[in-house]
Amino acid sequence: SPSSSPTSLHSHAPSLSMSPSGSPSSSPTASPSMGPSMLPSMEPSTSAPTASPSSSPTSLHSHAPSLSMSPSGSPSSSPTASPSMGPSAQPSSTPSAGSSSPSLSPSAMPSLKPSSLPSQNPSLSHSLRPSFSPTRAPTHSPSLAPSVKPSPLPSTAKPSRSPSKKPSQLPTVTPSMSPSSLPTSPKMCSELTSEEREIRIKDLLSMNTPVSVTDGDMYHDSAFQWIVHEDSAQLCPEVNNEDDEVSLNQRYTLALLYFALDGDSWNNCKREEVDGGTSSCQTQQRNFVRSSVRWLDGSKSECDWYGVTCNTFDMVEEVILDRNNMSGQVPNRLFGLPNLTEINFNENNLTGQISTEIGHARQLQNLYLGNNLYTGPIPSEIGLLSDLRRLDLDKNQLSGTIPDEIYSINSLTHLDLDNNRLSGSISTLIGELENLFIVQFDFNGLTGSIPSVVGSLPRLEYFTAVANPFTGVIPESMCGRAQNSDLGDITIYANCNMCTIEGCCKKCFNTHTPTL
Repeated sequence: SPSSSPTSLHSHAPSLSMSPSGSPSSSPTASPSMGPSMLPSMEPSTSAPTASPSSSPTSLHSHAPSLSMSPSGSPSSSPTASPSMGPSAQPSSTPSAGSSSPSLSPSAMPSLKPSSLPSQNPSLSHSLRPSFSPTRAPTHSPSLAPSVKPSPLPSTAKPSRSPSKKPSQLPTVTPSMSPSSLPTSPKMCSELTSEEREIRIKDLLSMNTPVSVTDGDMYHDSAFQWIVHEDSAQLCPEVNNEDDEVSLNQRYTLALLYFALDGDSWNNCKREEVDGGTSSCQTQQRNFVRSSVRWLDGSKSECDWYGVTCNTFDMVEEVILDRNNMSGQVPNRLFGLPNLTEINFNENNLTGQISTEIGHARQLQNLYLGNNLYTGPIPSEIGLLSDLRRLDLDKNQLSGTIPDEIYSINSLTHLDLDNNRLSGSISTLIGELENLFIVQFDFNGLTGSIPSVVGSLPRLEYFTAVANPFTGVIPESMCGRAQNSDLGDITIYANCNMCTIEGCCKKCFNTHTPTL
């Protein structure tokens, strides 16, 4: 039988006692003890592992790992007393079954499958597959694939104020349920209500022009209502934004021109709703047909409208609408466009007098108002157009004298005043127009004689003065210049009683209705 107390020294062979010895044996026991040892063994047991885990944990952890080759078949029923020192080498293939809430922080790597509940914070990197339900907060970066369902919240904390600069790389899984009411606008009045925007536009338009606004209120109201309510561009007058103000002003000015000159009756490119409902229009120019953009097309820049040309900064430079069945009076506001270089309204039905406000168009180089119904005098303010090269006012009902201010425009190359009711004489100041190339004074009431200084104009090649009650004759200085000087000959048409020097006139006429 075993001794009643342990020996002072350990035995070299296993003991058969029912209670543990005071110190460990040098070799393993043949069978496990009924209770845990006070100290861990120095070596692992050599016999086969137990079929089931011990009923209670050891007091101290082992110094070496267990020698089992595979993990346990089922997870432990309770968590370990302390967390592991490092993350597992691979993510778990399934979410934890017993957790009642998601993890408080993201995992270092994405899980292969979605968790049963969303995480409270976004993951550090995007998942390889979409989540089944939307996240409560937006992700830091976009996903590689579309979500199965749309998120209930926008992708950012607040919706964007302007459209994205680039399209999305992939289409959405499902299309939107309905189209947008308006196309994307260049500017969004995010900080103004519709009433505030309307007031701001009205204030801006009332002060952003150098000309006196005396046009009919009806046309201004039509243009204002269009720019505020009907124009799909919905320009926004941002405070302290000069570019927006310029764009808004010139778009409104062209809309005003359309309404003031009865745009719905134009031959070319009237607005869509009054011309068959097609967005583009076909126009005939010389021997070819071109496609143009209709006036008041809100989806296009005003620079693209038929007859309008802008510079590289989208500032209107030319408005060319000749032979277009326009009627009415040109609004003064047109002359306030700061970069306007050409106006061509030839062969229309424009009425009234040529506005004195035309002097504000200081950049104007070509002014074509011929073959209209203009009455009254030629405004002296035309003399302020120091860059003017071509002035065509023929075939109107203009009266009075030729203002001396016209002779101060040294850049003038073409002066076409025929078929009017002008009176008075041709001033000797015409000699200042050294760049003059063509002069047409036919069918007026001009009197006196042709100044001899006309013959010394170095670039003059064409001069007509038929059907005027001149009392003098064509001066000798205008005849045969090529023979007598380095200047070229002038092609002259005049009444026969004025062509007294043989060969001086190209052709002369004895009646007041010659056919040129």
